[in-house]
Amino acid sequence: MNGEVLDLDAAAQLLLCSRERLRQRAAAGEVPGRKVGRRWVFARAALLDWLATPETAPCSTVAKTR
Repeated sequence: MNGEVLDLDAAAQLLLCSRERLRQRAAAGEVPGRKVGRRWVFARAALLDWLATPETAPCSTVAKTR
C-alpha cells in the first residue's frame, strides 16, 4: 500500500492500538475507514484529522500492538 492509504496493520500502528480494537471501532463507524472486500483500509489524512478532533479518543482501550 502507498503512504496515503493504510491497511489495518499500518493504521493500528499509527494509532498505537491493537488491530482488533481498530477493526471493531471501524466496523462501528467510530473511526474513519472502509471495508474493501474482506480488508479494512484507512486514509492516513482522515485518521490524522480524526485524531485532531477533540471529542475523539484514539482506541480508548489501548492494547499491545503486534
